[in-house]
Amino acid sequence: MSTLTVILALTRVTFDRRLKARGDAVIGIANDLASIGLGVLGPFLLKLLVDRLSTGPIDPWSLAPLVAVFVLAWSGTAPLSAARYIFTTRQLGALSRHLIESATAQRLPEIARRRDADSGRCWARWNGCRSAFRSWSTGSSAAPPR
Repeated sequence: MSTLTVILALTRVTFDRRLKARGDAVIGIANDLASIGLGVLGPFLLKLLVDRLSTGPIDPWSLAPLVAVFVLAWSGTAPLSAARYIFTTRQLGALSRHLIESATAQRLPEIARRRDADSGRCWARWNGCRSAFRSWSTGSSAAPPR
């Protein structure tokens, strides 16, 4: 399987409705585009600011908005970079959960068919782990069934 095939398959899975990561992916893409825009806008505004300062007498009231926009554009990339990790982590969590559940669903019948397999115990552990994760992720303090 080539790298491009893997990337396309993961992109297809990310935008699947059942995974519920579509919104995080769209917000992440918009966040990246805004970050790129601010990254390009900062140096452009700096050039305009230097050009305005080099023309001669300066009116501070006409220069203040340009300085304010430059400072906002230059410093705006940092919060957007931090927010990028939030949406990336959510997407990776949803993808890994989907891959683990699908791999388990594929292998569980084979484990249960073996003569020496203790499939009932394996299934009970799996359900206990899932219910413990659900109670943890929803914030309830209920202990998982044993």
